Amino acid sequence: MVCYLMMSFLLFVAFSCSSVLAQRPNIQQPPPSCSCQKSFSSNGTKVSYTFEFPASAGVSGDAHTAALVSELQQKVWDQSSLLESQSVLIMQQKQTFSQRLNQQKVQIENLVAKVQQTELKMQQLESANPQVPDDCGDLVVSGNTPISDSQITVSSVSGNSPEYASTRSRIYSVKTDTLYGGWCANSNDLTQWLQYDFGRFRRVTAILTKGVDTRPFFVLKFQLYYGNSTLLMKPYRNSKGEVETFQGNVDLDTVKENVLAPPIYTRYLRINPTYWQGHICMRADVRGC
Repeated sequence: MVCYLMMSFLLFVAFSCSSVLAQRPNIQQPPPSCSCQKSFSSNGTKVSYTFEFPASAGVSGDAHTAALVSELQQKVWDQSSLLESQSVLIMQQKQTFSQRLNQQKVQIENLVAKVQQTELKMQQLESANPQVPDDCGDLVVSGNTPISDSQITVSSVSGNSPEYASTRSRIYSVKTDTLYGGWCANSNDLTQWLQYDFGRFRRVTAILTKGVDTRPFFVLKFQLYYGNSTLLMKPYRNSKGEVETFQGNVDLDTVKENVLAPPIYTRYLRINPTYWQGHICMRADVRGC
């Protein structure tokens, strides 16, 4: 009897537990977190980014998580497309710049070759005609057939005033009520110059210099630069091959003439003061034909 009661109690407990478990709500496990892994590769000119998503990210049953993953994938693809287009654009710009640089290099090389050929022809002409014509001592800048004012240029003008302008550098300029008796630079340094454009090739045989009218300003020493292009000027050298420094003036009004030995053929001639009295100011002219 006791055994029968014990068995009945145990069956009742088992039945009650099974009923409670049957009524327990279904609790789902939280979806796994999205762990994105990225990798990249490069072939030297292009970098590729790859994002790898676990397969469980889209099958967790959570529609919101799946939407976020899809949105993230779209952003990654958009960024990848943007990076690729920018890379292509940069490569195109680099190629265009390189082509332009090579074209300019070729143009400069051609220009240098033409200048060298012209100078060689001038040297050959000079060797074939060693005798200087009797009239090759005319004043080229301000003589019987002077060059125009626009063919006289300078590095700078004192105070940027027309009173000291390049046109005042002609050998016979004198002071007036409104104009100075010579050209004066804006500063005293070795980068100042007075330059002539003869318009064609000339044979230059001598340089004439003076100080300025009524003021104790003059150039004591100077060097010459010449060439057939202002971009390719070279210094004048004496018969020993040394860069020549010419003796300039010792007062403001006496003409100092320096004969060029050897003479030169050139279109452009530049006088570069290297030593001066008071201020860089001068008047000048050139003998030649």
